[in-house]
Amino acid sequence: MTVKKILLVLSLALVPLAGYSQMFSVYNQPERISTNRTSFRIGTSLTDFTFKGSDPENVAVELLEVSSPILVVGVESSGLQVNALVGNRFTGIKDGSFFDLNLRFTNSVRIVRNQKFEFGIPIQLATGITTSNSDFEQERFSQTIFSAGTGASLEYNFKRKINLTASGIAGYGFSNSNGGFFGGSLF
Repeated sequence: MTVKKILLVLSLALVPLAGYSQMFSVYNQPERISTNRTSFRIGTSLTDFTFKGSDPENVAVELLEVSSPILVVGVESSGLQVNALVGNRFTGIKDGSFFDLNLRFTNSVRIVRNQKFEFGIPIQLATGITTSNSDFEQERFSQTIFSAGTGASLEYNFKRKINLTASGIAGYGFSNSNGGFFGGSLF
């Protein structure tokens, strides 16, 4: 029995109390650079908002027209674009106001994707509202739109920091107006 006790003590003495290992299958991956493509802009725009139709005798339409510089505010990030145009006494419109808000959501389905070249099919939803009013008229012009579209996008990477991106989207939507002006479709 002493031989069995000696073998048991030797086997317990050979069991390590801590173990270490090293993994050799890890390889160096190139560092991915993430860029923030969000931009914010503010500025002015010359605006000519005029009625184009067959009712030139309607005085209310003429009072809602705007030809003045207006304030433009925009935010653009990957997939989202928001633009607001604001005109009032502060921007030079003396007897009324003008407001235009547009939202565009775009997402691209990538068909071909490799290190130098990408081809995709963008899908876009857009909505917007345009309003104009005059201090001299009770009538307020308000036009809303909703559209959807698709197209093609290409991206070519010349070098690590230089790339060329081109895309085109054709869309179809609907437009509606309050105040009895008009409604219809847009392309």
